[in-house]
Amino acid sequence: MTIEKRFSIRLQDILAVQFRCNKCHSVLSQTSNLVMYKCNGCPAEWHKQEEQEYMIEIGNLLKTLDRLRNKKPNDPDLEIALEFKE
Repeated sequence: MTIEKRFSIRLQDILAVQFRCNKCHSVLSQTSNLVMYKCNGCPAEWHKQEEQEYMIEIGNLLKTLDRLRNKKPNDPDLEIALEFKE
């Protein structure tokens, strides 16, 4: 018998999105919907012309998370959560 544990995190419980540099392994916790374009721990730049579409998608993700966490009165009466394996 296999047991698989999962857990859910409500969007309102997400404090920040973490960015981890693959060069120096620094971690930056981003609490706003602004995209970080370079590492704070080393000179690595994360935004290059050929990666522009990828960075736009990260910005869209951050904006969407921010919007869904801050419900407005006319929004549907539902709660969204992300489910993860343990």
